[in-house]
This record gives sequence, structure tokens and C-alpha cells, in this order.
Amino acid sequence: KFRGEEFLRQFWNEKELQTTIVVAPDFPNKYVTKEGASWSDRPALWASMGVLGYLSQEYNLAFDQFFLDGYGDGAVEMWKIASYYADTYAGFIVRGTLPPDEIRLEDFRNNAFFLIGIPGAEMTPTKADALGAKMKALGIDVTVANLSEAPRSRKEKEAFEPIVPALVTFLQKKRPRYPEQLDWSVKAGYTRRNFHVTSVLEVED
Repeated sequence: KFRGEEFLRQFWNEKELQTTIVVAPDFPNKYVTKEGASWSDRPALWASMGVLGYLSQEYNLAFDQFFLDGYGDGAVEMWKIASYYADTYAGFIVRGTLPPDEIRLEDFRNNAFFLIGIPGAEMTPTKADALGAKMKALGIDVTVANLSEAPRSRKEKEAFEPIVPALVTFLQKKRPRYPEQLDWSVKAGYTRRNFHVTSVLEVED
């Protein structure tokens, strides 16, 4: 597990940071009381999402260019957060982790994905290629960039160096303001807010 500062130093290259504002919050232990809590638990989720609200008051941000990055266990949480808040993000960077079974890929037709296959990880290069093909068939914007060898601990930046040019290009994508496809279905058990739709109810006396 990484603290926010460690994640920045070990995963983000200087070239990427030249045109990108990267925010890596520490896990919000202050707001989470149960043991074994995760980023997608509601208190932690609200605390971390609140960072975006704070930054929007302090900086002139491009709201159509928010991206979420996850590695290992963090990528599992990233998939879950993406399923809840797809309408907030332009895209997602997935480092070596396949989507959990409950994730519906159909929900992401308005987002872009950067899949990184890692040898020895859950999402190997072969599985990343297969997942990318499956998502593209669903109409999802996907870029696949595979590593030739697994990152060594505390040497992650060097391992990810070859995919930096492709990632820099990916980070120029923008969330579509007026998506071409909308999904009104609701999956039992949880609420999603990824439809890019505002509903208005008018009541007459």
C-alpha cells in the first residue's frame, strides 16, 4: 500500500506531470471507523471525492478532464468508484487489475480507459488485450499498453517508463458533454450515477 506522496513519486513521470495536475490523497482514516475499510466505502469515498470540490474552489480546473488511476488493490477500488461516479471522470487508468464480477462494462460507454497489462499480475498483457477487445466491442474508448516485465518494489516508475508517451496522449481526452448513448437500467444492490442525465419533474396544481 502507498501513501499519496509515495504513489506520486513512484508512478508518475515528469513528462506526465508537465501538463497534468495529479492529486494523490492519503487514505482518509479520520473518517473511517470500521476495520478493513476500503476506498469505495461510503465515508472514505465521500472524503476523497470531497477533495475535488475543494480543488475546484482553489484552482481553475478542466472538469471534463478528471482521471482516476489505480494499481493493484487500488485498481480494484478504482473499478468500483468508476461504477458509482462514471459521470465525474473522463477516463480511468487501470494498472494490472481486472474488473470485479459485479462491474458492468456497459456503464462505461461515455468514458475512456487506459489498460496496462502487467506480467504476473491479475491482468496480464494477454488478459489486457482480451479485455480491451471486449470493451471496444461494447463501444468503449480503450487504449491498451502492456509492460514487458513486472515492476519491482519501489522501482515502479522505471517499469512504467515505456508506456509514458501513450499515457500522455491518453490524458488529453475529454469527457463527452453530450454523450451519444445513455443507459437507463439500474442494477440491483447499489445506485449508479453515470447516466449524464438530469431529470426534471414538473407538477401541476
